[in-house]
Amino acid sequence: MTKNVFIILTVLIFSCSENLYSQELFFSGKDVPAVTIENEKINQHNTPENVQTKEELNIIDEMKRLKADQNNLNGGKILQLQKKLESINHHSITIESDNSSSELFSGEAKRNHLQNQTDAITKSELFSSPSAYIKSIATQTEQRQLGAIPPTGNIWVAVAIGGGDAGVGASPDTLLMFKSIDNGLTYNLYSRLPLNVGIKVNYDDMDMEIIEGNTNSKYIHLVLGYITDGFTGSYRTGIVSYDIINNTVGGGTPFSFPGFAYTGNKYSRARIDSDNAYFHSSFLTIAVTQDSTDGVNNYYMTKYCRIYSPYSVNPAITYMPNSIYAPFPGFSTTAQTDIAFYNSGFTPSGDSIIFVVSGIPGFLNLILTYKASWNTMTNPVLSTILFQNFNNKESARIASSGGQNQKKMMIVYIEENTGVCVFKTNDATNWSNSLILGGGGSLFQFKYPDIMGRENVDGKFYITNKAETPMTDVITSYVFDNLNLTSTTINHNNSNNKSYSAPKPSLRFMNNDSCLTFWPAYSSVYSSCGCNAINVAFRAYIQGLYDPVTNIPKYDFSTLYLRQRFPPYAKVDSAYGYNATLFSFHNASPGLYYISMNHRNSIETWYKQPFNFVSPGFNTLILYQNAANAYGSNQAQVDDSPLTFAVYSGDINQDGTVDASDLSGVENDAAGSVSGYVVTDLNGDDYVDAGDLSIVENNAALGVTAVVP
Repeated sequence: MTKNVFIILTVLIFSCSENLYSQELFFSGKDVPAVTIENEKINQHNTPENVQTKEELNIIDEMKRLKADQNNLNGGKILQLQKKLESINHHSITIESDNSSSELFSGEAKRNHLQNQTDAITKSELFSSPSAYIKSIATQTEQRQLGAIPPTGNIWVAVAIGGGDAGVGASPDTLLMFKSIDNGLTYNLYSRLPLNVGIKVNYDDMDMEIIEGNTNSKYIHLVLGYITDGFTGSYRTGIVSYDIINNTVGGGTPFSFPGFAYTGNKYSRARIDSDNAYFHSSFLTIAVTQDSTDGVNNYYMTKYCRIYSPYSVNPAITYMPNSIYAPFPGFSTTAQTDIAFYNSGFTPSGDSIIFVVSGIPGFLNLILTYKASWNTMTNPVLSTILFQNFNNKESARIASSGGQNQKKMMIVYIEENTGVCVFKTNDATNWSNSLILGGGGSLFQFKYPDIMGRENVDGKFYITNKAETPMTDVITSYVFDNLNLTSTTINHNNSNNKSYSAPKPSLRFMNNDSCLTFWPAYSSVYSSCGCNAINVAFRAYIQGLYDPVTNIPKYDFSTLYLRQRFPPYAKVDSAYGYNATLFSFHNASPGLYYISMNHRNSIETWYKQPFNFVSPGFNTLILYQNAANAYGSNQAQVDDSPLTFAVYSGDINQDGTVDASDLSGVENDAAGSVSGYVVTDLNGDDYVDAGDLSIVENNAALGVTAVVP
């Protein structure tokens, strides 16, 4: 045990050697070996070894044989064998769907769920309603369009929307399903499914899996967490199933784990995965986080269930009655489990499922992995305890490619006080760790990452996350090829949007495969096509927002413009964000451009000369270190030590000069004691007073004006 403590402390010292509290975002792709630790308390949460009789093994072998048949869908036969198996070992229980007692939505809602499919929606805004909040998003892309060369890959997007009313009788949330048949260029509203009265979907608590047997058999299974009675009732999870060939919908009953009682148990964060990337007779596995609370004490555990015959809108569900580990006592707001399937090339270990557990009370700085056989319902065993330093690790999500003998997997998670990190492996056993986006300090609170693996493409992954800032959400996406980071779009949100829920990664079949990012605002959902953008680290300070005593700048939103390098210097693209961070230009091709900065109460300022912007990669332009870095050296010196320059403040009417009209505006607001985020507050203290008046008076006297080519 002493040796392990020494290793942990050594890694901690190494990991903290960088300044992770910088207000500027930074990237890193450096891999370091993950530290695995042995801990007696954690090992107590292992599950007993699975011992099977000869009769059980014979049944399992027959199930494997039926599963390996790629010409027939044998789910029904496999399900009957599973029932026979559990009658022998009593390890699980299969519950047939009861179509007569749908609790999530009514029979009328099911019958009328289809929408007018000619209602095309553009890619920039998938959905918008000022009276609804976006609760959660889930997405899948069809990857078995048989006969199509290349495959078109219809894209499906589920959106949960709802209002903020509460209590028994509250208005229900609604599930919307959108479909794109043109690689994400336009979307049609496919299905609208109102839930029953009082049912509210949890924020960022929805997951989707698509099952494709052939062109005539395709199903979407959507799992979600929700609260009854308008947030005042029970915490439950359930499943909704869509037959997208015959346009029917079913399911809608809550998951019913054995020993389950609505009072005293809270179920949430349902996650779903399948082995459909390789097998036609595929299995679905669903993991659910349970808080077995008596109202005072909390015990966190993971339950899981399986669907052996998923080509149905009302499938039978097979439940494991016990948690995959001994419950963890204590309280946590981040406890969750994710799952992934991987194929080991038909070695003796067989096809496997891996559970990734994070946010567990008492072990918040660890990520735990458990493994089990995919082919039968067995207890998973503790596999690896992933550790990098003592920072808390939250929201761990895992993905694999799911094809034959593809064991490359990635886990994305948020590390407290650090940023967005990944663990990755080539063999499902040995892991390495790297930071992919860090910094930001108190301005950037990283949240809710998610990951998807491209089916049958070894080591190809897409990741999204958001960083919450005081005024907007930064929506970032990443592409990994063969486990290596190959491209990034630092911010898809080029507007002042905030959200409650999280972005989701997807793909479209453009140039074989290409990125697609879905991201929410409070009341809208947007999509961004493409993997790469012109990412610019643009660092400029603003005169009124710089404190020469502390040498610390304040930050505010600015707009950057890429401009043609010849008259009339037309705007080519724009990006919006803080004045000293990373920006993304989505619509411009790499090349030589001028770049200009516009801030709400400062002089328009251009970079000194045209710059050759590259993509992929990152482009760095720094103004504050030298006055001459701005076109015409048009910056004010704001500090002697360190020598620092900033764009001139005071142009509150944005006419390109600081003059009497700007002075009059500040004087009037100062006389009226105006406060808040107003354009006349030049020093960012939320008050218009003598400090702001001094800045605009001095610059008006100097005749400060914009200097442009």
